This record gives sequence, C-alpha cells and structure tokens, in this order.
Amino acid sequence: MRIAPAAGIALLLSSGSASTRDWARISYADAGVDSLRIVDLFQRTANGEFPYVEGIVIVRHSGLVAESYYHGYGPDRPHDIRSATKSITSLLIGIAIDQGKLSLDTSVVSFFPEYRPAAGWDAGHRELRVRDLLTMRTGLDCDDDVDASPGNEGRMYPTGDWAKFFLEIPDAPEHAGEKFSYCTAGVALLGELLARAVHRPVASYAEEQLWKPLGISGATWRLTPSGGAMTGGNLELTPRQMARIGRLMLDHGKANGKQIVSAGWVEQSCAAQVDEAESRTRYGMLWWLRNPLTDDPSLPSCHASGNGGQKIFVFPTADLVVVFTGSSFNRARYSHQQPVLLLNRFILPALTS
Repeated sequence: MRIAPAAGIALLLSSGSASTRDWARISYADAGVDSLRIVDLFQRTANGEFPYVEGIVIVRHSGLVAESYYHGYGPDRPHDIRSATKSITSLLIGIAIDQGKLSLDTSVVSFFPEYRPAAGWDAGHRELRVRDLLTMRTGLDCDDDVDASPGNEGRMYPTGDWAKFFLEIPDAPEHAGEKFSYCTAGVALLGELLARAVHRPVASYAEEQLWKPLGISGATWRLTPSGGAMTGGNLELTPRQMARIGRLMLDHGKANGKQIVSAGWVEQSCAAQVDEAESRTRYGMLWWLRNPLTDDPSLPSCHASGNGGQKIFVFPTADLVVVFTGSSFNRARYSHQQPVLLLNRFILPALTS
C-alpha cells in the first residue's frame, strides 16, 4: 500500500509478503495491526503535524509491517543514533561477559594502570565496577543533566584523552552504586575497557560478534581522540538496522539461528537495575525501563534512546519493535515525549491481537 506523500517526503508502507533487502514483509492482517491507524499516523506526519520525525519502522512477528520516511530520508540512509548507541554497547559488553573476558564485578581501574595517581586511587575509583558503568551508578560527580558537573560530557569532548578525563572525575557525595546519574563519559570509558579486555578494537569486535551475525553492514562509529570507537554515542545505523537490534532483544539474544548474546544478558539488560521512585528512573544495563508508554502491566517495554528522537522500543509480550529517528535535538518535547505520544495514540492502539 502507498499513499501520496507531501513534497520531499518518502513514505513506504508494507502490505504483503514481498521481501526487502534485509526484512521479510508481513501483511497488516498477519501482523495483527490495524492499517488505518498506521496510515493515519504516517499521513499526519507527512503533513507536518508531528515535526522533526525522519523515520518510523514497525516490526511485529519477525516481519516488517510498515515504514515511513520524511525530509529526504529512506530505508538505506544511516542516522546518527546518538545515545541509543549505549544500548548497543551493552550488547557488546554482554557478549564479552558471555565469553569470559569480563564480569559485572570486574574492577574498572584495573584496566587502566597508567592513569593511577601517585597517591593511589581514591575509594570511589577503587570500588568502581563494570556494573556501575552499565547502570549509571558510578558514584562520581558525573551528570550530563547538570552543566556544572565536573564529569558532564560537554567538558569531555574538547579534551584529548577521554579515559583520563573520566578517571579524574572526583567522587560525588554518594558512594558507587547508590544513585543513578547519567554519565556518557563512563560509557565512553567502557568502550576503551572493552577493547582492552578483548584485545582488539571495538569496531572490529562489533563487526565479528554483532554486525555480521545480524546481517548488518556499514555501521559507522565516531572515533574518540585516541582512535577507538565512541561507545557512548554517535553510532550510525539505518532505521531498519536499528530494528534488527530490537528484534535481537525480542528473540532473547538469538538471530539467524545463532545465539549472539545470552538470553540471560538480555533479561538483565531489560530488568530494573535502578528503580528510583523520586526521580521516576527505571534503568537496566544501558537500556531504559522508565515506562511512560502504558500503565498496562501486561505490556512491559524497554528502549534505547538518543537525543533528537532516536528510539528503539521493544515490547516483549506484544512481539513488537518500533523505531523512530528524528532531528529534534535538545528539544525534550519532541525528542522524548513525541515518540511516546505517537506510540500511545496510534501504534499501540493499532494492535488487534
């Protein structure tokens, strides 16, 4: 099915069993999705009612149900997925843990002896474990939501050594593991730690362990000043490739008949490692669980999230993946709230089974 798009809009809707380059299509009826609601969403977006959206992909029961693109984007044009990169980093860490290269209790500073201060590591850094970087509970004064925080990512980027930057962040009043604080610098360090643990560059490791088994080609990493992959953000994937990540989560870490990452890691990643009522923060292992999507306990979800409206929503009990890409950078209303609105108003109500 196709509908006439507005000028400059690419709009693709699935309606049959034909195949795409990397996805089998599934009809609306077979997917249990009301086509009228989805067509309505796509047409309203094409008409400008929902600004900054550049792509929407809906996958259910292992098939591509529908996709829609705007502002010159299409299924093969990569997006900078910003901090949704962190959730892919979680998968790579899980693979390394499955292989015995790391553990959640591995000491972080043990991988960076060259940065050890003359007086030795302070208590906060000595206590820091891999799990603390994955759950954003470093215990260091690192908060991307606070401009004055010594560890704010904006202070890291101009420096020439991001590992050194993180390892010199002072302790926060709270001890490691006690309080959630969103810290991109910690996930950037996690990439350097991963490279040292597996004795190869992260980009090479990801190619062999994740991209090739998923059938993904052309994934592009931003490089850090030291030449490694920036695992805290700015990975470039197409929307369909983003949906592959969501499908991997739905399939308990398995793709194309191969167990890529353990089912246990997927379960841990989407389980509440952080649950803070005061801040309404629910967070897994670099996957968001804070659930603004539905109050229905039968429809749990987890999602990858990046600035500008980059989202990979995973609904296990509905066997559903929804991807959004966009350009609403630093506009919370559109970057984070609008995708939730579109889910609640159009996509979730469209499920008929």
